[in-house]
Amino acid sequence: MKTTVIKYWGCVAALCGMLCTTACSDEPDAEHYYTFTGQMMSEYLNSSEDFSEFRRTGGTLRHALLVWLIHLLRTHQRSRI
Repeated sequence: MKTTVIKYWGCVAALCGMLCTTACSDEPDAEHYYTFTGQMMSEYLNSSEDFSEFRRTGGTLRHALLVWLIHLLRTHQRSRI
């Protein structure tokens, strides 16, 4: 009985030791790094004619949503014609 308890606690201690010494690394490997090479949103908003009103208003979120809604309504009206 005593050897069973010692074996049990020995296994528990060994398992805890294995779990505590292994860890995940937060840093990805170098081959998984990604560099963004596309057009950023600010560049797109500045170059697109659809958002000229957005640039004129100063570019706040409220204005962005309003311009987006107007853009959607215009494209929806064009598709119905």
